[in-house]
Amino acid sequence: MKLLFISDLHLKAERPDITRAFLHFLTETASQADALYLLGDIFEAWIGDDIPLPEFEPIIAALKSLSDQGCQLYFQHGNRDFLVGDTFLQKIGASLIKEKPLLGHGTGSFEVEQKRLIKGTKTMKSDNPHNEYLLIGVQVGLVGVVLYLTLLGGLFGASFKKKRPYNFLLQGVVVAMFCGCLMNSFLFDSHQGHFFAIISAILISTQTKVSNSS
Repeated sequence: MKLLFISDLHLKAERPDITRAFLHFLTETASQADALYLLGDIFEAWIGDDIPLPEFEPIIAALKSLSDQGCQLYFQHGNRDFLVGDTFLQKIGASLIKEKPLLGHGTGSFEVEQKRLIKGTKTMKSDNPHNEYLLIGVQVGLVGVVLYLTLLGGLFGASFKKKRPYNFLLQGVVVAMFCGCLMNSFLFDSHQGHFFAIISAILISTQTKVSNSS
């Protein structure tokens, strides 16, 4: 089975060269695939299925033709094209990806998804869940959470190779970041995120321990 994945094309009228390249990809490459996954931000902006966008008609026609040939199309919203709705999906014969816990809803999508979930309730909208792990999980899924925890774990492990007091300082920064992200979105909040990036880079660049020769 041949699967193709594509994202972040940011198609727009001002860049017809990208549109032509994507059309060539759909007709020459994707036509040989069993499934094509459109993983967010295919369009630079999508302002609603009911707004005609003539510049995208060739893309819609090519995707529909691809679907009619038997290639399964799967679409995931990005932060630029989150207004893509059922009408567009029906036009091209695509389905929304249901396994969003794995890859998330797309970068910058938390506010949009939260607004959708609280519609009709008295819950106040927010662009910050005050939990970094939740924010990462919603946007880039479990893959993103695992990668972030791997980063923290790697820094913590590397601290044991550093001389005192830098090893303790680096351990303190990592532990503080790990715990702080449970109660706030430290990476989302620029001050804490910048501090973590700068201070951890400085500490990781300090001298390592020299092993005693026997």
